[in-house]
Amino acid sequence: MFKGRFRDQQYGFFERSLRQGPAPTPDNGQRNGPSINIEQSAKNVDLAPEEKQLAINEDRKKNIFHVEEIRNIMDEILQDKLSNQTYEATTCRLLCMTLSDDIKGRVKCLGMERFRLICNVTIGSNGGQGLFLASRFLWDEVIDNFSTTSFQNSSLFAVAVVFGIFKE
Repeated sequence: MFKGRFRDQQYGFFERSLRQGPAPTPDNGQRNGPSINIEQSAKNVDLAPEEKQLAINEDRKKNIFHVEEIRNIMDEILQDKLSNQTYEATTCRLLCMTLSDDIKGRVKCLGMERFRLICNVTIGSNGGQGLFLASRFLWDEVIDNFSTTSFQNSSLFAVAVVFGIFKE
């Protein structure tokens, strides 16, 4: 098989470095590439075992989507705002947006900084009809998650969903 270059193609950096020996260094004598921060490494070494465990637990807490806590927050907000509410299309349109903002704000206070939050609230007239809601996402089944709850009184129903998409 022919392994020549097509027309005037240049060699890639990796191929060039293999052919020329060690990688070239910049004029100032420093080498390109990752560097180790000695001071930061020393800080991590000096931590007591309890402090290391606390730091690890805090980091893990940021990477977990708290389904039950979010469901409790949504239940509380929907109960407070909708228990005495009657269905009117114009007011419920604005109510959906305010409920969504309230839920998202409270969920952000849980400290899940590594998750992108999507909050969806649906309000409809309660006339005894059936309802089917569906959503589709392209996500990682292991890390990404969601929490959902519903509320119903004599006049209206509400469904709230919070999706947590992990930011890498």
